[in-house]
This record gives sequence, structure tokens and C-alpha cells, in this order.
Amino acid sequence: MAQVPVRARAANEPDRQVVADLFLLHLPDGAEIVPGAEIAEARWVDPAYDDIPLAPLTAEEILPRWVSGAFAPQQAG
Repeated sequence: MAQVPVRARAANEPDRQVVADLFLLHLPDGAEIVPGAEIAEARWVDPAYDDIPLAPLTAEEILPRWVSGAFAPQQAG
């Protein structure tokens, strides 16, 4: 599992930042993703589809990293 710390402006609080640790987790085929606690919704997003309002952390940090391959598995050395 890879961990990457990131910062972004807060979605609903002016002049605030959020700090997040991103984790890449490989799930088995057919695994169900279920939102809980403060997570209201979980859904699959196509980064090329821009009609979905996304928080700055997702739009400016997570999706660009995913598209660039930054979450690709590291080779053992």
C-alpha cells in the first residue's frame, strides 16, 4: 500500500486547507465500496468527465496524480 501526503484548499471553508494522506489499496474483483462516517457518497468517476462538481482535493490533486500514473505500483529494487 502506497501513502502520499497532499494539501489542497478546503471546499467549503474560505482561507482553509485540508491535509490528506492518500492510500492506494488494491481490492479483489467484485469488492463493494460502501461510504460511511462523514463520507456521504462513493462513486466511480471518469477523470475526463468534467460535469461532476468535485472538491479541490479531488479535482486538483487526486485525479491529476491518478491520470499521470503517480499511483502506479513501485518496482521492488
